[in-house]
Amino acid sequence: MEIKFSSYIEVFNVAMNLEEAGIKFYEEMSKKIKKSAISKLFLQLAKDEKKHRQIFLGLRDEFSKSFADEIWTIEPLEKEYLRNLVETGVFYEVAHLPAMTVKTLNEKDVFSIGIQAEKDSILFYTTVSEKSLGSSTKEAFNKVIQEEKKHLDILNKYIKELK
Repeated sequence: MEIKFSSYIEVFNVAMNLEEAGIKFYEEMSKKIKKSAISKLFLQLAKDEKKHRQIFLGLRDEFSKSFADEIWTIEPLEKEYLRNLVETGVFYEVAHLPAMTVKTLNEKDVFSIGIQAEKDSILFYTTVSEKSLGSSTKEAFNKVIQEEKKHLDILNKYIKELK
């Protein structure tokens, strides 16, 4: 049995929430980490996440006008996978940490969180892209996936320098 839901609106809202969590995380960490180069890096990553959020906002608005009745069919296991990916994602977990715990994070912790969050985003967006019906939606998700992969590469380079 398949579960049907209004995929585009729901998925774009989830994508925007993921990006919003990334913005908040990177902005907070830019204030926490006192090294200028790292602080600037986190501000740039937050800026990139803002662009991603705008992409998804535009897609959501476009689809809510043009394809309001379009339904995306997804297997129950895939829907559960996507839900779990979002609900157990690193940004979600960090957002729910006590303030004292966040204050004790060191540079390596912050980079590790960023790396895992980028991986989570890539997994979510890849799964959604594979299920997308329209080519413009696939292109948009694939564009964001490529940018998230760049973030992952940048963060990996920095964490290697910390070792």
